[in-house]
Parts: sequence; C-alpha cells; structure tokens
Amino acid sequence: MAKALQLKEQGATFDQIGRTLGISTTRAYNDVQDALKEITREPAEDVLKVELRRIDRLWQVAYQKAMKGDLKSMDRAISLIDRRIKLHGLDVHKNEISMEVLTTIDQAFSLLEDTPIEVLDPEGEFNQ
Repeated sequence: MAKALQLKEQGATFDQIGRTLGISTTRAYNDVQDALKEITREPAEDVLKVELRRIDRLWQVAYQKAMKGDLKSMDRAISLIDRRIKLHGLDVHKNEISMEVLTTIDQAFSLLEDTPIEVLDPEGEFNQ
C-alpha cells in the first residue's frame, strides 16, 4: 500500500502502479485508497480521543452540579452523555439498546464512582 501510494503521489496512473508492482490495476487502486484511509484514520482517532477527554471533564463538572439539584446541569450532563455516545458511533435509532451502548453509559458513570455524592436531607441541606 505504501509503495502504491508513493507511486501515485509521483504522478503514476493506477495502470502504471499495477505494472510496476506486479499487481492488477484494480488492486493498485484499492491499495492507494486503503493507504489514504489509513492516513486520515489516525489523525481522526487522535481528534476523537481529545474530544472525548474534553467531554469527560465537562461532564464531571455538570454531574457535580446536577447532583446538587441544578436542573440545567442535569440537562447538560445528559447532553454530554448523548454526545459521547454519538462520537463513539453508538447512537441507536431502534427500540433496542445494544450492549455497546449500555457499556458506554456504564463507563461514563463509573468515571465518578469514587466521587462523593451529595444528597438532600429532610431539612433541605445537602450532605455527603
């Protein structure tokens, strides 16, 4: 794939690439396309990791405020969970929820598993 892409970058046609590498024109085309996909996939995966980390940090803030009764923060936390699921490509438009979606949701909530949760006591005060 790398050699096919290199030849293409030098201006070779797919037929020329095929003849040079001893493969079919179709194979030469596919090798170049696969090499291009691989080049774009790696940076895209890096961007995805950065965006997921940002969402995780924002979610932690929203979660803390939500647990104190802030309704706007509850909506924000849910939106961030939804966005995380979409970035993973797990948004499901069916009546069934896949195990992947449930696992992703579980992982999101486990991020703060050790974080103390404040609850409202009968006098209206927040306690851990």
